[in-house]
Amino acid sequence: LLTLPFDILKIDRSLLMMLGEMREQTSCSPGEPCAILGAIVSIASALGAPIVAEGVETEAQLTNLKASGVAYVQGFLLGRPDDASKILASSTSAVATVGL
Repeated sequence: LLTLPFDILKIDRSLLMMLGEMREQTSCSPGEPCAILGAIVSIASALGAPIVAEGVETEAQLTNLKASGVAYVQGFLLGRPDDASKILASSTSAVATVGL
């Protein structure tokens, strides 16, 4: 990872689908989606890379991501696909930031 040229780490929708099924819990067992998310966040932090989670569709997913320290998300929960001109006309920002 140290030698790969990237500027942002993306979390795939498939992991988020598993997170959306989870209830809030205080700890994660190895191999559970929340533990994997925590490991991804730790690696990104160690590399100084921002994270974007793709495919956020539920409040539960958003809550889990926010609690894990993921700052950037995209998905149907925040807005549906549309023409760029319509999006720009109705929004002051193309990126939603969790918790700000």
